[in-house]
Amino acid sequence: MGKELLNGELEFRYPDSFRMLSPEEKKKMTFLVSGPGEVFVSPDDHITISIGWTKAGGITSRLLNSYDLIKNSESKIKKALKPSGYALEKIFSADIGGAPSDAVRYTYTSQGIGMVGETWCVKIVKNIYYFNFYYRQDLREDSLEILREIRRSVDWV
Repeated sequence: MGKELLNGELEFRYPDSFRMLSPEEKKKMTFLVSGPGEVFVSPDDHITISIGWTKAGGITSRLLNSYDLIKNSESKIKKALKPSGYALEKIFSADIGGAPSDAVRYTYTSQGIGMVGETWCVKIVKNIYYFNFYYRQDLREDSLEILREIRRSVDWV
């Protein structure tokens, strides 16, 4: 297992089939929102994980819960992926490393390949974390098991 400490409080563990992208590789990617974060990929499993974070600023941000934040994210994702056949599967609550989270799961097509995307939002004190998971529709069951183990292995230090 690989392990990275992100933002001084998120201990992220990942299987050996994953690797963290270099800053040069991340520059080639397109993100909906800019800010600090890391990207992990497993070419063998066809899974990409991006984790970004931001400080909750101002009274409004502190009053928003993870459900409000995920609804806002879903709106942005829908707009960005509409040309790629975006379809909402569900909005749900779960946890990452024991921390409560709200999430959205959706499907889309990329280069003719059916994909599934999930965005999970976690608020830890004044920090907001976004976990984005991308995997192929035809590998859904295997991908979900790998991602379940990764989410369980997260520690908040």
